[in-house]
Amino acid sequence: WHYMIEENRWLEKVDFVHASYPESCTDDLVTIQEDPTCIELEFPPDLKRSNESTLALKYQEILPFNEQRGYTPDPEHPFYFGIVDDAEEFVKELRQKYLEQEAYDEKG
Repeated sequence: WHYMIEENRWLEKVDFVHASYPESCTDDLVTIQEDPTCIELEFPPDLKRSNESTLALKYQEILPFNEQRGYTPDPEHPFYFGIVDDAEEFVKELRQKYLEQEAYDEKG
């Protein structure tokens, strides 16, 4: 069964997909177990939904991106919730961009 939250109803699954792999396909599990640098990525958190009805949102509608956990406004990529491979490098770039190269307007 699959719950369709937008329609507030359950849908019975009757078709199931089964993969067909070629003989040359390798097992990633072996590679992951033997490589100590491999890390398991977590699934991103579910998008937060409204818990009440308002004029702007119905009950259980997805909240705007600026109210989602982990959202960082980016004018070049406004809907991107990316994965950062090197957190230290990422923070260093953010500090350089927003602290070392600060631009002030006439009000400071």
